[in-house]
Amino acid sequence: MIVGEVIIDSRGELTSTLPLENEDLTQVSQIISNILQDINTYMKLNNNSTGDLKKTTLRIGNSHEISIAVGSDAIKAVVREVNSGGQGM
Repeated sequence: MIVGEVIIDSRGELTSTLPLENEDLTQVSQIISNILQDINTYMKLNNNSTGDLKKTTLRIGNSHEISIAVGSDAIKAVVREVNSGGQGM
């Protein structure tokens, strides 16, 4: 189930649709924000190139998965709730 998403556009402005009343999601949102800002800074230092980075997925704790996609006009992270039923990565 998709919980929300965080986007940084080409101007570096961050938009989030994550419900931040949940303490876990507040922490997830901060992690995403830091990652996206790092990617944005990297791209600015490298002529807006992402190098080999196009898409990646991270698992945060036992219940959230973050899919990050880098496009030409935005960097987008989609947060999903996942079942921790013993699935390995």
